Amino acid sequence: MRSLDRALALFELFAQHGEALNLSDLARLLGVPVSSCFNLLRSLEASGYLYEVGAKTYYPTGRLLRNAQAISEKDPARTKISPQLEMLRNETGETVILTKQVEHRIMLLDLFLSPQQIRYDAKVGDFRTLYTCASGKAFLSTLPLDKRVQVVSKLKLLPGTPNT
Repeated sequence: MRSLDRALALFELFAQHGEALNLSDLARLLGVPVSSCFNLLRSLEASGYLYEVGAKTYYPTGRLLRNAQAISEKDPARTKISPQLEMLRNETGETVILTKQVEHRIMLLDLFLSPQQIRYDAKVGDFRTLYTCASGKAFLSTLPLDKRVQVVSKLKLLPGTPNT
């Protein structure tokens, strides 16, 4: 679904840049032809997700935020588990993270940052490899040995640093 990937990448660009962007810059940053980018922008504008700020310069509307908040407020994992995770963070003073295994990676679903100045920081929706993060290792440890061997044998074990 290239068009979906492009739309998501477009919103990521706006989040990174934090300003209105023109058609040619968006096309260049997305690595797509101007005509394809223009069609994407027009489609998102027709749906109320973008507006034209000036001549061929665009910015997202608040519609995406409103929909994202409505979705997040009804997230079944967050509504059931997050209050306990927040209490755990408050009691321990440590960052607490809710994750989910997705194929051979761990996705961060929610996190409660430690109040400490030096702390683990990540973003909801980030992925980590199973073998490099604590939650991934914890997940692997719960698998029966034969299943764990099967999962680990499919992982591409890449060094995280030159010293790994």
